[in-house]
Amino acid sequence: MLHEIPQGKVFYRVLYYLPSLTSGIVVMFLWKTFYESGPHGYFNYLLSFLKIAPQKWLDDPNLAMLCCVLPTVWAGLGPGCLIYLAALKSVPEELFEAASMDGCGFFGKVRHVALPYMKPLVIINFIGVFIGTFQSSGYILVLTGGGPDAGTNQ
Repeated sequence: MLHEIPQGKVFYRVLYYLPSLTSGIVVMFLWKTFYESGPHGYFNYLLSFLKIAPQKWLDDPNLAMLCCVLPTVWAGLGPGCLIYLAALKSVPEELFEAASMDGCGFFGKVRHVALPYMKPLVIINFIGVFIGTFQSSGYILVLTGGGPDAGTNQ
C-alpha cells in the first residue's frame, strides 16, 4: 500500500517508520499506560464507549503474551516496511505490466512477480527479526514483570 498510494506517500512512510525511532523501553512504558487496568487505561476507556467491561490486559494470563507482542510488532513495522518498499521499487515495472497482460490481478502480481523477486530479501529480513525476537525479553519484563501466573515467562 505504501507503494501504490497516489498522494501522501511521504507522510505515510514517516508514519510507519516513526515508532521505530523511539526506544524500545519507551514504547513499552507507553503501551503499559494503554493497558492499564480499570477505567484509566486508554484501551479500557475506548471499550467503555462500546459498553464493554474494563479488561485486565496485563493481569490476564490469556491476554498477557498478546499484549507483549503487539507493541513489539507495532514498533518494528517501520524498518520492515522500508525494506520491502525498497525491494518493491527494485522490481522492474515491465514485469508487473507483463503480468497484467497475462491476466494477473493484484494478488497474482504479488504471488507470481513480487514475492519471487524479493525472496532473498524476505529470508534475510526474517533472520533479522528472528534474532531480534530473542533480544526483546527485556521488553516483556518491563510490561509484565514476568507476567501473571508466569504467563509470559515461557
